[in-house]
Amino acid sequence: MLNGAVALVLLLPVSPEHMSIHLAVNGLVARTWTTLLAISLRRTA
Repeated sequence: MLNGAVALVLLLPVSPEHMSIHLAVNGLVARTWTTLLAISLRRTA
């Protein structure tokens, strides 16, 4: 479920006026998701 939510956030359309904010949010979401996924995989290994 979390993977789908992250995909939706990263694929949202961007308006030119808010491009820098959108890029910052995308970076934060992608980095957080990657970190949480890595922690989850490490615990199961």
